[in-house]
Amino acid sequence: GPDGEVPSLFEQVTRVLKDNVDSIANFGDIPSFIVMPVLRHCNGAQLHRIERFNPSFVADTDELWRDICVKELPGLGNLDDRELELVRGEDRHWKGVWVDWQQEQRTKRLESGNRLRQGYARLDQDKRRNQVKMVNLAPPTKRARNLAGKTALVGAHASIANRPSGSSKPMPSKGSSILAKSRQQAMAKAKRFGQAKR
Repeated sequence: GPDGEVPSLFEQVTRVLKDNVDSIANFGDIPSFIVMPVLRHCNGAQLHRIERFNPSFVADTDELWRDICVKELPGLGNLDDRELELVRGEDRHWKGVWVDWQQEQRTKRLESGNRLRQGYARLDQDKRRNQVKMVNLAPPTKRARNLAGKTALVGAHASIANRPSGSSKPMPSKGSSILAKSRQQAMAKAKRFGQAKR
């Protein structure tokens, strides 16, 4: 009330209710016009919750929902009354406008969350592929190199072991044997030719 006046009981109760609106659910049999000052103090989420527990209030709160939409929905604050009515439409209440907008926001958040999760999944797959490539391109370990050296050494020993006993020279190949035989035959013919000439 004005300065110097003691607030009425109604004003005191209204003030307490406004300060604790998040804790309010069911008003029981109290008519909406009694608690209208409290309802005017609500934001969209608070009024939506209260109406869920007090459905009789819905018939008297369309103007409250209009004010809430103007405050909470982007861009509506710059529209005049005629433009606002076009936004609302003929067959919708302002509460419906707010509920539809909330649903759109939830859908956008879900889609954004799904895109974010898919992006993280692709990033994880790329990291795994890169790790596999790095493993495939990695040089042989010291143990693998030692094993390869030992294998080569065993092969060399096996080659030496296959030579005839008592010979330190490598076995002649088939091609070199034929060449030596041809030389021997040529020398024999030359020798016979020299003897015949005498």
